[in-house]
Amino acid sequence: MMGLDVGTFARLAHVHRNTVTRAPGATSVQHHIRLNVRVLAAALAVSGDIKAAIYWYQNEPLAPFEYKTAESLVAEGRSDDVVGLLESYQAGFAG
Repeated sequence: MMGLDVGTFARLAHVHRNTVTRAPGATSVQHHIRLNVRVLAAALAVSGDIKAAIYWYQNEPLAPFEYKTAESLVAEGRSDDVVGLLESYQAGFAG
């Protein structure tokens, strides 16, 4: 759905590419998937459109986070920060 190849997913999840294909149930892989889903669900709640939420997640540079994307922030272990930003958007924060 997000158009990630195995190598990109492995890099973002900080696992070897073989782990993704041979042990998709590994804790590290599943943890990364859960974090992605959590942030995407929050983005979906703001946008109301899954395609827009995915595009935002992968491509939108976020000024409060040195213009990194949500995807790169999640890979850095900062999913709580991204969800907090999205919750502030939902509450009416304008920038």
